[in-house]
Amino acid sequence: MNSIRRQLTLLLICFIVILAAVLVTAAVWQIREKAVVAAVEKAKSDLNTFEVILDLKYPGQWYVDDGILYKGNTRINENNEIVDYINRLTGDTCTVFLLDKRVATTVRAVGGQRAIGTAASDVVKQVVLQNGGMYTGEADVIGEIYQAAYKPIRDSNSNIIGMIYVGAPHEFYRQLLYGTLKNLSFVIVCLIILFSVAIRLYVELKIVRPLRELTRDTREISAHPMQSVNPVIASGPSEIRELVKAFNQMVENFSDLRRQLLTPYVQEAAGKNEISPVPDKESPLAVEPTPSSDGPVPNEGSQSDKYLQSMLPKGLNQVTLNQVVAFMDQEDAYFTAEEVSEHINVTRVTAMRYLDFLVDQGHLKLDLRYGSVGRPVKIYKKKLKGAGQEN
Repeated sequence: MNSIRRQLTLLLICFIVILAAVLVTAAVWQIREKAVVAAVEKAKSDLNTFEVILDLKYPGQWYVDDGILYKGNTRINENNEIVDYINRLTGDTCTVFLLDKRVATTVRAVGGQRAIGTAASDVVKQVVLQNGGMYTGEADVIGEIYQAAYKPIRDSNSNIIGMIYVGAPHEFYRQLLYGTLKNLSFVIVCLIILFSVAIRLYVELKIVRPLRELTRDTREISAHPMQSVNPVIASGPSEIRELVKAFNQMVENFSDLRRQLLTPYVQEAAGKNEISPVPDKESPLAVEPTPSSDGPVPNEGSQSDKYLQSMLPKGLNQVTLNQVVAFMDQEDAYFTAEEVSEHINVTRVTAMRYLDFLVDQGHLKLDLRYGSVGRPVKIYKKKLKGAGQEN
């Protein structure tokens, strides 16, 4: 049973895990694409904010004088106030370029100092300085990938004299993406655990329990074929219900067959009042010694009230025979080899050998009852008083 439950549970869990893995993979690509789009849109919005603040804080035209970049009357070269302010406001790195060189920036070089005088990447220069366009997306910022936005700076004659930039390290968005995936994975694991528990309970209640009941009743019928067994209550999927229904029908048919076999003995026992439940010296099992090829049967109560080992056929012993006789003393009328074997803890074949021996000695009467199919059932019956000579 445990193997059925375990296999069904593992099968369903594997299916859920595979499905979850497919969904997570699809979600990764979807979230990644949306994260990139969101990063680009944020960079564009922050760049527009940077431009508006520059115009408000430093009104006037952009121009270059003696290699120095100005906005109105304000010198921009190494003017860290404005870039630091944008950095605090947006959380992005911020830079002002004179042509392709950084003249004011929050980007840090390897040593930790501001990357003044470093150049923009060739791709950015091509798009912004040469083509006059706006660049958005991934960009190499002094050896590190950023999600960035660049826009050209034009003087009063519309000549491109520099660029403004905002951006965030690609690692920032990667960590944001991984954090989202971590939370999503945690939720999926919790759902898998909940589904596993629910599936295990369903398999236990709807599949394993009915099968366990069938196994129990089958063993009970095998161990006690002469006893009645209550029907199993059908539950679970339709296949289990059909199996339970067929089993109950088999039990009912077996009960009918048992009644047909035992009814004559019940009627015979009911019509006689001379059965001695507890054998005494007048019991059929305590007959006077009579010579026979298999040895005499001494009177009960003497020192040799049981068969001596030397008198028994080969393969039989006195201890087991005593147990069989003791069982017969407790029975009212009839019994089977299966009942004897169950009571004295021997095999059915061994019990049948001892019972057949007692039949040969005249202590028991054997009757064969035939059903519609299968082998006949051997039913052993104690002989009644005065019936020692019955066949």
